Amino acid sequence: MAQTPTPRTSKPLRRLLLRGLWALAGLVLAITLWYFWPCAAPEVALPTQTNGGRRLYVIQQNLHTGLAWARTDDATESWINELLPEPMPYVEVGWGDRAYYFANDRSLWSIARLLVVPSPSALQIAGLPLSPRKFFSDPVATIELSPVGFAAVQRFIRATLTTPPEPLGAGKYGSSRFYAAAPAYVGWYNCNTWAAEALRHGGVPLCPHRMFFASQIRQHLLKFAVRLLPSFRHAPVPSP
Repeated sequence: MAQTPTPRTSKPLRRLLLRGLWALAGLVLAITLWYFWPCAAPEVALPTQTNGGRRLYVIQQNLHTGLAWARTDDATESWINELLPEPMPYVEVGWGDRAYYFANDRSLWSIARLLVVPSPSALQIAGLPLSPRKFFSDPVATIELSPVGFAAVQRFIRATLTTPPEPLGAGKYGSSRFYAAAPAYVGWYNCNTWAAEALRHGGVPLCPHRMFFASQIRQHLLKFAVRLLPSFRHAPVPSP
């Protein structure tokens, strides 16, 4: 009795599958090399002593990282006065996806989109009436930057805004506002990557392209013996 021949995958299909596997392997290799590629030392060094330096607060807000500092009349901070005229003693900034961070779009589509699709971003600038460690109930770390490093952080944050600055609306807490920002937000360059890049501009030795989660930044700062400060739950502060 004649046997039914076993169906075989056609040669074009086999070649297509093989090319797909090679492409996938190449993508995995490229991502691995990109992630583990060593970073050069920051152009700015951290101060060897705290005298004369500027303190920067790093706030771990669940999955988000915010940066804050005490407000002064220094020329490097003059851009803040134009965007936040209220005389608050502290300033906090955070960057993120415009639909998710500013418009509070928490749909599954929004979450899936921000992981893979570059999208418009927003910068929140908030005036705080109290020290960040008292205002926020989240973990707050502090690091001393040199005046040069602090000025570099200010330039980096200012460059995140569009030109001219485009107001989007009220912020989430305190005297805060959202502004249109750049670059585009995407999964591999998210709010924590942005915060890590700002820290690196200030002299903190870390690789921004490896910082996807707020907890990674906090653990990295702890590893470099940055003192973790206690924080306390703040009283509700009305938005303007």
